[in-house]
Amino acid sequence: MREKMLTKLERDRAVNQIESFQSVTKHQTSNKDQDTSILKSPTKELKISPKKHPKDSDWPSDKGFSPLLSNKSSECLHSRKTVEFHLINSFKAHSLAVSGISLHPHKQILATVSDDQTWKLWLIPDGENIRTGIGHLGWISHCDFNPQGSHLATTSSDTTVKIWDFSIEKHVLSFDEHKDVVWGCSWHSAGDFLASCSMDGTSKIWDVNSVRCRSTLRGHTESVNSIQFLPFSNILCTSSVDKTISLWDLRTKLRESTFYGHLYPINYATFNIQGDKIASCDAYGIMKLWDVRSMSAIVTCDFGPHPMNRIVFDPDALVIATASNDGTLRIYTINNGEVMTVSGHDSASQTVIFSLSGEYLISGGSDFMVKIWS
Repeated sequence: MREKMLTKLERDRAVNQIESFQSVTKHQTSNKDQDTSILKSPTKELKISPKKHPKDSDWPSDKGFSPLLSNKSSECLHSRKTVEFHLINSFKAHSLAVSGISLHPHKQILATVSDDQTWKLWLIPDGENIRTGIGHLGWISHCDFNPQGSHLATTSSDTTVKIWDFSIEKHVLSFDEHKDVVWGCSWHSAGDFLASCSMDGTSKIWDVNSVRCRSTLRGHTESVNSIQFLPFSNILCTSSVDKTISLWDLRTKLRESTFYGHLYPINYATFNIQGDKIASCDAYGIMKLWDVRSMSAIVTCDFGPHPMNRIVFDPDALVIATASNDGTLRIYTINNGEVMTVSGHDSASQTVIFSLSGEYLISGGSDFMVKIWS
């Protein structure tokens, strides 16, 4: 059972723990003297394909309008939210651990991926299986629907990124330039670009029209464990075993800022809907909420010592949910700091997500189960 191989990675680097801590302390002290603008960290010119392919997609415009924000009134975004979830459905989704889940952007359809090397589509909240796909040669780590909802991207220990067409239940594109396990992927809102991250320490931007890698983002010194586009923007967020979070600009291919503060490998990091906050979780069960402009942690919660595998904001950005190796889900209310703990799975909770309406909380675990909470 893979668990991001963090135990091995940490053991191999145990001799550097003191040095790493001193480095973190140095950066934290330095950050206090920064102004509230985004800090420009030292960057390298990133590897980009030298010639333009006739079918290359145009890079998206620098700024985009998010329709997600248009549905959120300021009153809604700042109201106090009472959080309470009850289990309404539970079903065995796979023959091995459920490692990732994604929701269709327009329909009540859930995608799941597993260590059993398959992906499946389910109607929610009923839990009816409507599609199953096979084709990876290793366990599948993550999945993400494209913005149109017509295709699913998956990442795997076989070092590939695959894009699947539901109508034929087969992959139509496969990218294989990563050198190690691929941990995650994220679609740009335009649907022409897919970002992926890998244990090889890089992130890559794939053009689905010209079917090639348009750029490779280098800067993390260890495995890149998660990657996410801020919706309707060109900003990418990555988290790494090197204990840092980085923000990248898709158009310039440069690392714009780096966040220091975690003392353990970071398993996942995600934006809120406004893009002004980031939530992250690490291998010791530490959750942090970051202010993007000041690049500082404004909330730190110790839910350890069990690793925390996934973290997500609800659609209103008022609540954070986490999935932990101890089988629990924790729901943290940002405004008042209240924490609700749900005993979700019989073994590790691997992943968690809110439905688009916020009505459902859905989790997947190493017990092969998907659970739906309302």
